[in-house]
Order: sequence, then C-alpha cells, then structure tokens
Amino acid sequence: MFRSKDYIIEFNKLRNGSNELVFKIDNEFFKELSGGAIQYPSDVQVDVNLNKTATLFDLTFRYSGHIVLTCDRCLDELNWPVDAEAHLIIKLSEFERYDDDEIIYISPQAISFNMAQPLYDNLMVTLPGRHTCEMAGKQCNMPPEKLNSLTQDNDDSQDPRWEKLKTLTDKKNK
Repeated sequence: MFRSKDYIIEFNKLRNGSNELVFKIDNEFFKELSGGAIQYPSDVQVDVNLNKTATLFDLTFRYSGHIVLTCDRCLDELNWPVDAEAHLIIKLSEFERYDDDEIIYISPQAISFNMAQPLYDNLMVTLPGRHTCEMAGKQCNMPPEKLNSLTQDNDDSQDPRWEKLKTLTDKKNK
C-alpha cells in the first residue's frame, strides 16, 4: 500500500553535512502518482545522499533495480534495468517555487518535504520514450512478416497530385 509519509524528509531530524536516505519505489507508488494511468510493476531502490547546509539541501539520487515495461511492438513484458543518477537542490527562500527542474525553493519555515513527486519525475525521465524487445536484448515476438510490412511501404498506387507536382519540378529543371 502506498503511504505518502514514507517519502517525506523531515529537515529538523537531519544533521548538518551528509545524510543517507533510502526510498523504495514499487507498483503502488506508480499507481498513486500517475493517477492509475501508469502501472509499472517495479522494484527500484533509491539511495539518496543529502548534504544539508544552513540555506540549502543538496540531494543526489542513485536509482537501481528494475521496472517491467511493455514492448511497443509486440506488447511483451520487458524487465527493464534501472541504473541512473539524478540531482536536485532544495533551497530556502522567501518565495516558494517549483518551476525549475533542478532547484526547488521552499520556505525557511518548512520542516518537511514530500519527495514522492521528484522521485517519480526523475525516474520517468531516465526511461526511454520507446520500449522495444531489441532495446532490452530480446527477440521480438511479433511475426517477422508483420514486422516487415510495418517497415516497408507496400503502397504501389500513387496519388495523382504527386505526379502533377513532379511534372512542375521537371519543367522548372529544364
């Protein structure tokens, strides 16, 4: 079960300097943060090194584990390895701002911060936009004749408008 409190960093419990944190990303995490639209079976561990100073928190994320994605061609499940690193700075400021990709500005009175959304966003950026069996080192289960028909243009009939345009360019070149 997803518990958002598992992803909260309480700043007042951290010591100045380096702090080590560990977060787990699983199926419920994706279900909750994507509104149920994305349901990746996953087992990802995020090791976070948080360096605390008086005015900022410097975080380095190390993602490791796997996510089960679906092949865009044959719809087979792909056990996709996750091995990525990300960086985030949380800076204390009078004005809260969340519009920057690498720096989040929060109020100095804030005593905690929910890391669920930054963890999700950073992980989604590391995944490829297109997932195929070949990218995962597998043989695609789509029949080869179907795969070939998708990659070759078998349409022999030409649109007559193209022929007329072709004649215009031929006349211009003469």
